[in-house]
Amino acid sequence: MYRSEHLRLYIIRFALLVLFLMSASVRVWSQAAIGGGLRGVVTDPSGAVITGAKLILKSPGTNAERTQTSSNEGLYAFRDIDPGIYTLSVSAPGFQEKRFAKVTFVLNEIRELNVAMATGEVSEVVEVAADVRVRIFLNEQ
Repeated sequence: MYRSEHLRLYIIRFALLVLFLMSASVRVWSQAAIGGGLRGVVTDPSGAVITGAKLILKSPGTNAERTQTSSNEGLYAFRDIDPGIYTLSVSAPGFQEKRFAKVTFVLNEIRELNVAMATGEVSEVVEVAADVRVRIFLNEQ
């Protein structure tokens, strides 16, 4: 009887260990597949934040679009962005639209791009065609 009880406890402990290791590996695997991110603040020429600016992140390859609106503090964030090259358009009433071409994302990089808007007609567009240089943060979760 003692031997069978000991064997049963051993099997239960082994099963719990296997379950623990499987759950830990699933957590690590899912974290490894996190996409990139983009965050920043939208400001006017004086440095004051712009509330309610519309930001559109578009993948030219797939034409997929994601839209955000800047918060009361002028902040915006895009999360879990698939790797690739994107275009970011920013617009707000009373300001020229601003477009950033070739914003590049890779896995696990959170990028910061602060946008300074210029006053002007809404129909005017300021296009930044060169590769966008942004600060990079490695997976700050």
